Amino acid sequence: MPSNSTIEPGVYLDIHEATAYAGRPIQVSINKLDADGGGHGYRIAGPKFTPSGSRLRRRVKLDSRTAAAIRSYLDMVEPAPTAAAENGQTVLLGRIAEALGPDVLRRWEDGDERLDLAAEVAALRGTVGGYRRTLDEALNSGDGSYRP
Repeated sequence: MPSNSTIEPGVYLDIHEATAYAGRPIQVSINKLDADGGGHGYRIAGPKFTPSGSRLRRRVKLDSRTAAAIRSYLDMVEPAPTAAAENGQTVLLGRIAEALGPDVLRRWEDGDERLDLAAEVAALRGTVGGYRRTLDEALNSGDGSYRP
């Protein structure tokens, strides 16, 4: 479609005839278009376009029902992460935050977006000597601690 046409903004499935190729093969693409027909998309099948052209054979605006049906087929290729997998990751991150100490755990539980667990672990690795002294002090200080 010419870029000066007016269409309803949305996501479209386009079928083009690639006129520059022998046999005029078909290209299928999915595109997000604005009211002027401009936008971006993804070629699903068929040849890449060349400057010499193509002809739009069919354009179908996708609605939420069609998008859900397409998504279910795409999930058959590689399923989206499940809530259980995401929950498992959350549990693991919580355990890491807990192991890093009460201050880090409190920040993680509060949802502090500035908290970087990887940086916290790296900081421990960089101060192993200081960490061991802190651990020794914790083991050998009051409140029923272990003293060799």
